[in-house]
Amino acid sequence: EIADWVREHRDLFQTYYTSLWQVKSVIRYADRVREIAAMEKGITDAYAEGWARANADTHLSGTEKAYIRSVYAGILSETASHATELAGTLEAFTTQMTDAERLRRIEAVAAAIQRDYDALRIFNTQNLLLSLARTRDDGDAQSIRALYGLP
Repeated sequence: EIADWVREHRDLFQTYYTSLWQVKSVIRYADRVREIAAMEKGITDAYAEGWARANADTHLSGTEKAYIRSVYAGILSETASHATELAGTLEAFTTQMTDAERLRRIEAVAAAIQRDYDALRIFNTQNLLLSLARTRDDGDAQSIRALYGLP
């Protein structure tokens, strides 16, 4: 009878310990995951803004706009796959992995998303420069600056 009682309490405390371990890990990484989510939002915002500007730009051909759309689709697809990888890492709280391994995975996703964000910003800048290079006069250049939010 005492052995059963000891076993019950050991199982209860093991469940309690496992739950605390999962909560501790979630809290520990919440701030970093929040930063990653902000980067993903930044990518979405930069895409929406960049596409709206490129689509309204009269200096870009239909073929160029189709290319721009395909590049955006590729970057967004990459970002979505990184988000899926992050979700898988966070769902891995049901299977034990070391904090170091979980942090390594989260940081790898953060670095990949940062690369996507940087690539998108560079691409948007290249589109702006291409359009500016095609301007014919100061009035045309001013309209492009206004379109792209430049002074």
